[in-house]
Amino acid sequence: LRDRFETKLRIVTPAIDLVEIIAARGNTALESVLELTTALRRDMDQFASRLATDLERWERDGKQSERSSAARVSDELRALLARIEDAVPFLNLALTTSGASLGTSLPNSVSPSRLMQASSALADCSRRFRDEGGMREEWVWPAFDLRFYRMFRGSVRPKSLKDTTWVTEFARCTGRVARVPSNPDGDGLEFVYDLVLEEDLNDGLYHEELEECGDDVDPSEVRGREWRIAVEEVERLYYSSSGRLLDIEEVKHPVLVLKVIRSTPPGADPANVDWYALELYQDGDMAGSMDDESDDDADESEDASADSTRAGSEAEAGDPAMIGTLSLLEFLVRLSALEVCLQRSHLEAPDEMINLFLRDD
Repeated sequence: LRDRFETKLRIVTPAIDLVEIIAARGNTALESVLELTTALRRDMDQFASRLATDLERWERDGKQSERSSAARVSDELRALLARIEDAVPFLNLALTTSGASLGTSLPNSVSPSRLMQASSALADCSRRFRDEGGMREEWVWPAFDLRFYRMFRGSVRPKSLKDTTWVTEFARCTGRVARVPSNPDGDGLEFVYDLVLEEDLNDGLYHEELEECGDDVDPSEVRGREWRIAVEEVERLYYSSSGRLLDIEEVKHPVLVLKVIRSTPPGADPANVDWYALELYQDGDMAGSMDDESDDDADESEDASADSTRAGSEAEAGDPAMIGTLSLLEFLVRLSALEVCLQRSHLEAPDEMINLFLRDD
């Protein structure tokens, strides 16, 4: 009976893990079976807890206590096996109809070289984090020179990517993934990551902070605002070859779009969804936008050269260096999200889990 239970447990536990992870990443097809897996996991945990208590009592009280409890444990084990066997067909059906890809082959959109670079960067960060005793924040290098957009919350348009209003939060910022120490007062998670965006005031725009410091101060030496996004709250990552697909008028380069579901206290509105977009910063972007605003006399010449400008921007959107750099940031976020979910290194994750976090479905 014990061997039968251990065999089924080894088979069912990974399936339950997959259902919970896929459902947590927004697959609504698995929400109905999530209640079943939660109850089944609770039953298994409770049985294991009761069995541990019985073992302690048997060691303390001797064989008399063992004989009186053995029959009850056997009955509970048979009942748990029956519940597992009843749940298996529903788990198989749910995973089949969910549409989620559970294969071990990498998606065609994944660049192996960028994935290996992201893996090496995370592993190096973990080594430095361990060397410091996990007591201080460690950066995952490299850093990225970005522009940061967010979806305007006050928009009254329909809630879709096509009909939304985007605003520039940081005209220029430095973006990095950071491994942060676990909160001793919180859930005690070992693997915790944030996507940290630090505003760079050296963007060619007016800033009150620079005005207060005087003209002799280097803008790069003045600290701007900081924006943190918990990786565990990133539900989806989307890559767009051009910001035009998001109706971000001034964006002509590739963008990385993040769907973030903020943690809410019990009883609060669960639909607390934020959308953000990240674009690689280009030195000529802000200068061009300032010229457009200040030089009204050049309107006619700009209109005449619109076609050539559009052709040039399309070429920039396909720049392999830009796409590769942005994809490295994407894989850093995806692999760090995998570590947060599994609470162990991505180097120890099975192939199907890695594949699951590299896909958008």
